[in-house]
Amino acid sequence: SKTSGTILFANEELTSEKVRFTVGYVPQEAILSPSLTVRETFEFYAKLKFPPGIYTEEERKEKIQSVIDELYLNKCENTYIGNEIIRG
Repeated sequence: SKTSGTILFANEELTSEKVRFTVGYVPQEAILSPSLTVRETFEFYAKLKFPPGIYTEEERKEKIQSVIDELYLNKCENTYIGNEIIRG
């Protein structure tokens, strides 16, 4: 049997174009640069995920801030990610 319908995300229809720029996959062993801060890491990945023309710079900054707020990372957003050599 054939199924049809509409998928909503944040009360908006989720089109294939929106899925591409809304949904992401993070591997279990994500590779993060130890020399970047938490905020810089989000900014770097946002520029990769949302190329120019998809969101304005202001919208991109708002999305980054929203993620930082939602994950309660405000206190450490300017802390380096770090590794076994660089303290983070």
